[in-house]
Amino acid sequence: MKRLAWLIGGAVALAALLIGAALIGGRFRSLRPQPAAPVVVRESSDGSVTTAETTMQLEMEMADEIPTEPSTVSGILVGRQDNTLHLGTGQIGSKIASNPDGTVRVETTHDGPVVEVVITHDTAVYKDVTARQYGGELPSGRKIQQMVESGSVDEIEPNRVAIVWGDRSGDRVIARVLLYLASD
Repeated sequence: MKRLAWLIGGAVALAALLIGAALIGGRFRSLRPQPAAPVVVRESSDGSVTTAETTMQLEMEMADEIPTEPSTVSGILVGRQDNTLHLGTGQIGSKIASNPDGTVRVETTHDGPVVEVVITHDTAVYKDVTARQYGGELPSGRKIQQMVESGSVDEIEPNRVAIVWGDRSGDRVIARVLLYLASD
């Protein structure tokens, strides 16, 4: 039971970090505190449901590599086909559930349309590694400096948050800059 509590606690912290980064990771270069979305925790082993709301207040000074204008689209990766990413947009939520074997899985949802993001040879791809400097947990209530590294589209896993700046035409964006949250 103690192991399950640690796993759920770690999964909640990871989900809060993921959602917090999605909400602040590039929408504006100016410093603005942003709350994280609620996180729902489900324990399926005994059928009970527990809900926990997690809120983080962060002031982030954006990395120099990130464009100063608002992003064109942000969402979670729901699919990929060659050089095209499919991002689920809208309100992003996470459900953390325990499997019968005691492992934990994170299920991410979105309520907006799926947008095609075309990656070209000119697209600058960055991964946000800000959490590394804080041991994986971002400090609430103080200003932090965003850290990014050169990334690869091949590293973006399903349900990973991606933020894109580019030229939009309907439900398609030709990406100039793509930022995603590092998985390590």
